[in-house]
Amino acid sequence: MTIGDYDAFVIDLDGVVWRGDLVLPGVIEALTAIRQKGAAILLLTNNPHHSPESVVERLGALGFELQQEEVLNTLGVVRDVLTEQGLVGKPTLVLGPDEIEGQLRDWLAIVDIGTPPDVVIAGRYVGLTYSNLALASDAIREGAFFIALNRDPVLPVEHGYLPGAGAIIAALEVASGVAPLVIGKPYAPMMNAARSRVGQRRVLMIGDRTDTDIAGAITMGWDSVLVGAYVDGPRPTFQVDSLAEAVSMDTTG
Repeated sequence: MTIGDYDAFVIDLDGVVWRGDLVLPGVIEALTAIRQKGAAILLLTNNPHHSPESVVERLGALGFELQQEEVLNTLGVVRDVLTEQGLVGKPTLVLGPDEIEGQLRDWLAIVDIGTPPDVVIAGRYVGLTYSNLALASDAIREGAFFIALNRDPVLPVEHGYLPGAGAIIAALEVASGVAPLVIGKPYAPMMNAARSRVGQRRVLMIGDRTDTDIAGAITMGWDSVLVGAYVDGPRPTFQVDSLAEAVSMDTTG
């Protein structure tokens, strides 16, 4: 296998392109090599903090130019889901920081804790309190449409991991007794949205988690590359140590 065997690359961000504030070695060169081959690029992240605008700006400052359409986070999928459900503009409680609310505010009526919502959207919320948990789970139990941005148990950062959205979702699910509609990889809303961006091409998906990235690739029938050590879960097509190695590998010999 070489880079030329694929004409679309779907690439995770956290743990592949960067860890926290650290852009990983060789990433810009690897992305540039993909671009020079004429392949499509989609940066696909379960982390709603990474808005398309912020990703384009961050990588652009390092010399790699992207279009916003080449970045898709979970919030980019939420609008389609709520449109299908007839819930755009309905009172919505967001368990997440202000930057997430900012990406949603133009098309949702975001309410404060204590106002009965029709929709509850939850992600990795470092400001979660017992009171937040109680009010949100009450709303879900009483019929609010429950959306989980992802179930990622942890978030990779420079020197380890932080609790991910999955920890928050688990608490809400247990407290409310209601399972959410999960948006992010490997679930259908995110993966179908990714396919709609890249089309029916020869796709290689590159990520650092078997339960999200590799599992998502398998559901789409795509080849996959795991960046980092394999522990358990679905097996990738290939395994490497970095995005740079993924782009330079040649398994034809």
